[in-house]
Amino acid sequence: MPFQDELFDEAELEVSLEDVEQALAEAEAEPKKPRKRRTKADGFDENLPRIQVRLTLDEAEKAGANKTFFSKVKEELDIVPAQARVIEYWQEKAVFEQEDGTQQVACAARPVHPLGKCLASVQLLAWILVAKYADALPLYRLEGILKRHG
Repeated sequence: MPFQDELFDEAELEVSLEDVEQALAEAEAEPKKPRKRRTKADGFDENLPRIQVRLTLDEAEKAGANKTFFSKVKEELDIVPAQARVIEYWQEKAVFEQEDGTQQVACAARPVHPLGKCLASVQLLAWILVAKYADALPLYRLEGILKRHG
């Protein structure tokens, strides 16, 4: 049989095991790399809206100090879930007197909606389309999400 010559190669197997054990010992002896600290360049995008939370000392803790100052100690990324709001369009109208004694009303132009008299804003329609077709959420789940948000 072609594999029978490998049945009695215990000496080669011992050497191979010693090589593996030596490699493991060297790998364990390597010092761990120090943890990389975040730098300003690693932070969040500067164009994101920011909210400052000022952590203040009370009067007893500030008593006797020459001056106080603030320093930034932490940044956190925060996501605000869907916020429902109503957009009210108020249309300015002007009344003009005509020479024949009648009145004429002129109205400011209203933005054109792609679905006409639809109650959903263009942004809401875009959110629904992205959730349904890009995120693969069925409409009944979108309905549940909107119910949870009131």
